[in-house]
Amino acid sequence: MAARVWTIAVTLRRRSAAGLSPRRCLRVAAAGARLGIRRAHAPCPQYDGRRSDRPRRAPAGPAGVRPRPGIAFVTTPASLDGLVLSSAGCRLLGALHRAAGDERLPAVLLLHGIPGHEKNLDLAVELRDRGVHVLHIHYRGSWGSEGNYSLTHLLPDACAALEWLAALPFVDPARIALVGISLGGWLALALAGQAEGVLAVVSLSPLLDPARRPLLPEEAAEFAASLNGTRADQLRQEWAALMPVHAFASRLAGMPILLVTAGCDSFFPPEHYSRLPAELARVTHVRFPRADHVFSDVRPGLRHVVCQWLLERFDSRAADGLSPAAIGDNPGRL
Repeated sequence: MAARVWTIAVTLRRRSAAGLSPRRCLRVAAAGARLGIRRAHAPCPQYDGRRSDRPRRAPAGPAGVRPRPGIAFVTTPASLDGLVLSSAGCRLLGALHRAAGDERLPAVLLLHGIPGHEKNLDLAVELRDRGVHVLHIHYRGSWGSEGNYSLTHLLPDACAALEWLAALPFVDPARIALVGISLGGWLALALAGQAEGVLAVVSLSPLLDPARRPLLPEEAAEFAASLNGTRADQLRQEWAALMPVHAFASRLAGMPILLVTAGCDSFFPPEHYSRLPAELARVTHVRFPRADHVFSDVRPGLRHVVCQWLLERFDSRAADGLSPAAIGDNPGRL
């Protein structure tokens, strides 16, 4: 309202100087005000498609607070960058969700399952928004990556991605965690037991023991149809040869591990997790009672559980568990 009155006053002064009567000036100004017409005293800047050389404004904090005017505040903005890594001479496709900031930040390596329809990219975005870099890759022979798919290639491919992530200048190598789902959940545990420098592991609906859950012929055929250079019988043989978690659990002793399972998982039902290795007795186990294998109906709750737990690990705050009351779908803590 103040801006409109000011505009009318300026208009009156200008039109009076032009020789118009005050009454006529009032009529013209009132008509312009009703139509929302304001004279522009400077041309409106137009976007011409070119990128600005000025540094982008830093994102607001949790309370929407931005730096006060006059204070220099330049930061690297958040981004999503496609990339190509190398493993055994093959090009692996992936993407890096880079968090905003110039300092070294924690990072997560995201590992999908077989064939990898659920990639947990909502977790990647949520973690990036909370100041965590996230790298996700596609193993050889899957989702456009070169080479032939084989379960024997998963560990070397994940290890190559972990080494690449730890070498980035904006990643804190002392704060790197692994997050995997299904077969990727098994892979996260296996990689943590072999590689150095892993701070924590989040394993979502993982395979624990292939002997207790063999790969069925129809499942293997469905998986092989989505992958390059493999066959159903080959996948079944390689699945049966995978090392069960209890065989390398001793190497995970003392490792912070979050195990998240689903009560309505038809692939790995709750009985699959009834006998955890003794070395994993201190694992934090959260179950979503009504969730399926990939937590389709409880994604907000899953994001809350995973992000909160990881941020506590990154902040070096010891946590005995999570409050089920704060989690969607009322998951039960086991």
